[in-house]
Amino acid sequence: APAGGASALRARARAAALDDGAGAAQPHLVLLTVDDLGFNDIGYQSTDLAAATPTLAALARAGVVLDSYYGQEMCTPARASILTGRWVASIGFQDTELTQWSTKGVPLRAKMLPQHLRELGYATHGFGKWNVGHCNSSYLPTARGFDTFIGYFTAGIGYTSHATSPLVTVPGGANGTSRVSVDDLVTCSGATVSPATSDAYAGLDSDAIFASAATAAIATHGAKLARRESAGGASGPWELLFVWLAFHGAHDDAGSDDAAASAA
Repeated sequence: APAGGASALRARARAAALDDGAGAAQPHLVLLTVDDLGFNDIGYQSTDLAAATPTLAALARAGVVLDSYYGQEMCTPARASILTGRWVASIGFQDTELTQWSTKGVPLRAKMLPQHLRELGYATHGFGKWNVGHCNSSYLPTARGFDTFIGYFTAGIGYTSHATSPLVTVPGGANGTSRVSVDDLVTCSGATVSPATSDAYAGLDSDAIFASAATAAIATHGAKLARRESAGGASGPWELLFVWLAFHGAHDDAGSDDAAASAA
């Protein structure tokens, strides 16, 4: 997803919100982000995988391809740019990669895309990899514009274990410390953050969890609109929907072979 995407989406949403009734409708928005996908891994521009991504190829034919785009090579800077619409050097995140123990996040002065969209009447839901700050509650997804979030905060987790890597050193054990893994699959709603430890998620590929949750959120929103329309209710700003689906793949983490097998 283009780092300038946040600015473009904000501009489009603002233009729609200011529509003078000439027929333009405010759009629902779904932003997909893929982690570490290579330039040559997308079918329509690949030299040897032309048939690999038929859905992306169809979207490209029907849409706009940015073929002169310059992005960020690391997880946190790329996400910071996508979510703020800013060149990351302007917010001091051009070479910063956040980990599970990081004590900072993308500056709070940098307003994020879901915050702008909420002001325009959007319901906002995030799924997948956050990785732009979790050092205190002010940096969490639900403090930066998302109504709900399910995903993980750190740079990488096991695809099926959902545990952070590397292991974290904590007090305890025979030698005074011990090395433990941290389950980083969480849900956020309002100011509440909870481990997503449901048995329903145990052993599942993380991307399958995120895609299913995003699909469910879209279906739930659509059902609400259908019920209101069937009841003859007027449309309102709450009817708009923004979903950010930030996939785990193709990031190289533990269990990637298992994830590939389950996806196949």
